[in-house]
Amino acid sequence: MTPERFQTLLDRRGITITVWPWHDRLAARRLLAKSADARNRLAKAQAMDAALGEWASCPVEPTLRDRLAAIPDRHPVSIRPASAGHEPIRPLWWAGGALATASLLTGLVLGSTLFAPAEDVVDIAGLAYGDTYLTELSQ
Repeated sequence: MTPERFQTLLDRRGITITVWPWHDRLAARRLLAKSADARNRLAKAQAMDAALGEWASCPVEPTLRDRLAAIPDRHPVSIRPASAGHEPIRPLWWAGGALATASLLTGLVLGSTLFAPAEDVVDIAGLAYGDTYLTELSQ
């Protein structure tokens, strides 16, 4: 892990390294053990976190609160029904079932109408075992 990657993880995941994903946590601990720059970056991030934690918010004035509450009244949002002007998207789960059914029916129809006559069927066992198989059948 590079110090830049470590800084990115500090910015994105916070200063608590124990909640980082295990592979990042392991690499961060290795980097902290050998890099003074990484330790400095962690110390700066911890100081920033502590400073932000101590920062108290100021109270909101009642006039500002009233102005913010009045915004939805001045700017109404029109909500139109889902069927206005277009058809809703239907789920396509039935398409897979229809395709499977069509394949099954096609296989049944072709299998029953194109069945080869008995004299055209190749004896697979006879091809594999030769004359010994045929002599055993005749006995």
